[in-house]
Amino acid sequence: MEKLNIQEIEKDALNSDQGSSWNMVAKKPPVSPKVKKPMVVETATYELDINVVEDLKKIGNAEVITEFEAGRNILILMRGPPGCGKSFLANRYIQAFKTGKVFSTDDYFMVKDKYVFNPADLPDAHGYNQAVVKNALQAGERLVIVDNTNTMSWEMRPYLAMGAQYRYRIFIQEPTSEWAFDAKTLAKNNVHNVPKDKIELMIARYEKNLSLEMLAERYNINLPTFDPVELKKPEGMLK
Repeated sequence: MEKLNIQEIEKDALNSDQGSSWNMVAKKPPVSPKVKKPMVVETATYELDINVVEDLKKIGNAEVITEFEAGRNILILMRGPPGCGKSFLANRYIQAFKTGKVFSTDDYFMVKDKYVFNPADLPDAHGYNQAVVKNALQAGERLVIVDNTNTMSWEMRPYLAMGAQYRYRIFIQEPTSEWAFDAKTLAKNNVHNVPKDKIELMIARYEKNLSLEMLAERYNINLPTFDPVELKKPEGMLK
């Protein structure tokens, strides 16, 4: 596999008129026209899973659902230690919307359905994940989820920059489970057998209380603004 330079990919994501570092050509995102009255958007028909949608609303994810129904392209950045439930929540969104793609740096280490981690390959793994996420954003995928631990803010910077570049509505999702920062329980729960001592190190460096706006200001990322929308639901949409 071709070696990728993370710094070059991140630089590319932060500069909207640079070419792709992988296999697609990036273009500057269109500028949304200014309007004096709300736009009426008729979204594509998605047979949403009502039961799963209601479950997501109960745990505080109603805004994601509302924005998706309004026709926005959604980028979700998951955060949390291994075993806290990130992948489960990511898959629930896929089940609810019946569309979307989940990307994880861990996928780079999957060899014949087995997880073979090599710390020396981490730079290539992160570079690869950033590249495939960028391809999905360029293609206009309705729902893109980055399922990484993202313990520190700088790890999310490339994805935030790309999401802003391609005018995605961005959300940061953190674990709400009672054991989210209980290293002993997480060591038992995580599927890649990350040991307790490694998880404790992740928890120790975990930056809490990070907001999207805080990160955008910290890294000088201009988040896209959206025109007000009056949702016109075609037949088949969730009531």
